[in-house]
Amino acid sequence: MSKAESAPSSSGSSSLAEGSPLAAQLSAASALAMLKNKQYKAAARKFASFSGDLGDAGAVGSGGVMAAEDVALYGTLCGLAEFDREEQKSVLLKGE
Repeated sequence: MSKAESAPSSSGSSSLAEGSPLAAQLSAASALAMLKNKQYKAAARKFASFSGDLGDAGAVGSGGVMAAEDVALYGTLCGLAEFDREEQKSVLLKGE
C-alpha cells in the first residue's frame, strides 16, 4: 500500500494529491489492511489521520465497501482498544 500511496501520478508529481479520492481510497485500504493484520494501534492512527473524500465509489472497490462513517467507527474502536487515556485525547479528540 505504501508504494501505491507514494507512486507518481499521471501529471508527473511524486505523490498523489492530498485529499484526492484516490489518495483517500488508498489510505482507507491501507488502514483496513492494518486492521486485518491485527495492527490495531497503527490502524487507529491511520484512520485518525484520514482526510479526504472517498469519491462516488467508496473506499475499496466499486461496491463501496467502506464509507466515511466506517472510517470514524473503525478508528474510534481501534483507538479505544489500544490507546491509553492520554493517547485517546491527543489522537482521537485533537487529531494530533
